[in-house]
Amino acid sequence: MIVGLLVISGAMAGTVPYELQGVRAEVVARALQVERARLVEAQARAGARGAVAEALPSVVGLGSTDLGGGMTGIGFARGTGVQRSVGIAGNWTLLSPADWGAIGAARHEVVATSALLAWAEVDARRVATVSVAEVWAAQTQQELAVTTAEDARRAAVAVDALTGAGLRPAADAARFHAEAIRLEAERHEADARVVARCSELQALLGVSIDGDCAVAPPTWGEPVSGPESHPALDAAAALVRAARSEAVATTGARAPSLSAGAGVAWYDGPQATGSGWSAGLGLTVPLVAGGAGLADGAQARAGVALAQLDLDDQERALRVALVSAEARLAAARRTAAARVRAEAAAREALALVQARYDAGVTELVALLEARRARDAAATAVVRTEADLGGALAEVEAARGVGGG
Repeated sequence: MIVGLLVISGAMAGTVPYELQGVRAEVVARALQVERARLVEAQARAGARGAVAEALPSVVGLGSTDLGGGMTGIGFARGTGVQRSVGIAGNWTLLSPADWGAIGAARHEVVATSALLAWAEVDARRVATVSVAEVWAAQTQQELAVTTAEDARRAAVAVDALTGAGLRPAADAARFHAEAIRLEAERHEADARVVARCSELQALLGVSIDGDCAVAPPTWGEPVSGPESHPALDAAAALVRAARSEAVATTGARAPSLSAGAGVAWYDGPQATGSGWSAGLGLTVPLVAGGAGLADGAQARAGVALAQLDLDDQERALRVALVSAEARLAAARRTAAARVRAEAAAREALALVQARYDAGVTELVALLEARRARDAAATAVVRTEADLGGALAEVEAARGVGGG
């Protein structure tokens, strides 16, 4: 985390560009979805503690004072005007299937929310990787736009010289200047894209958003292997177990429960003053609830079935995502190699056309088309590299890779 902070502080100062690893670590730490998942996990842990506390012995203090005179409510003379008592009482549920089911469900909820937190970190890492790739692509395309605009300006000057010498028609100079103006407009568009992509990255990092940033050229290696089980599957499986525990709790609500209670107190009453104690067992057996228990049980069983369907659906979705992402990554690698070769060929073709144009044996249209083909090939190389980073991020996310 300290390294990430140093990298980000340096980038903000304009001395050190953002590094991929540092950005990943910071986004995982700061992302809103991760923070929300942490809070949900904390709520689940508190709920689990509360469910356990419900089943633990409880001790309460008791005290009362009654003031009255004349007759009591059941027709006897009140012996004293004041009746007082003070003491303590305890209760412990010895047998309660409903409580056991609730505790199990709460604990499985904690496991599910912890897995969802890990899944949020996985997605935050993916978003950070894609954002760095997009910023790098935007700033590289901006550099290309500056270079091509300047190159077009110089070429227009050269055509002016040829036109002035009577070697090329005046229309060529006009068309070349129009091309230079078009490329200058594209340069401004590239500037705007950099600001937009930088703003998005700065928002992810939680730093001041001004659209002014830079990233170091990322290196796309082999995708990292993920955990043995994907966090999304862990969460779905835990929710199935939680639903089963909820079903146990629902069934247990119709089962007998056994509790023990005891108390000791000091009394000051009409006939005597002194202390006393009591202890006993209580058995509760639900008999008739108007069919509500049966309906609750049916709902609980349906909840288990739905949770199992969600687990099965999540497993299939992750498999589809992994196969698709790996295919996209393989295609991006092959495309990147092909586009590098295409760019080299476009540069060679432009050199040949430029020589023929200078020699007066080809038309301006061919030269302009060759220049545009070179520029398009260079831009395609950059775009493919960014796509390669995005594909890598998708593969790692489908594998469940989290962290920085």
